[in-house]
Amino acid sequence: MVLPTLKSTTAPKPVDRAAAYLKAMAEVLERGYQQTQSYPQITRMPLPDLAALQGGERDSQTASTYLFELNSEPQAYTLTATAQNGLRCVLTLNQAHIRTATGPDCGKVAW
Repeated sequence: MVLPTLKSTTAPKPVDRAAAYLKAMAEVLERGYQQTQSYPQITRMPLPDLAALQGGERDSQTASTYLFELNSEPQAYTLTATAQNGLRCVLTLNQAHIRTATGPDCGKVAW
């Protein structure tokens, strides 16, 4: 009998890691909203690189592939992941939980 191992699974695509990061950031914003009943008022703030914050091996593929930004006002926000290095894909997620993937390099995104 052969049992699967973690190493035998396929690594997530950069677009899926970017989508997961947007979802995680949305959860942080929603927790803050529950406490204050408003989102922070921020215009085009670049978000920190997820890979740099993980403490383990740096995920250079995601870090070099997507730029993450937050635009928010007291009652609304939009999180954006924009592909870099010639890739054409923009992911967005907003306070209404509307998720979009625009561009030919997005493929099927695992939100």
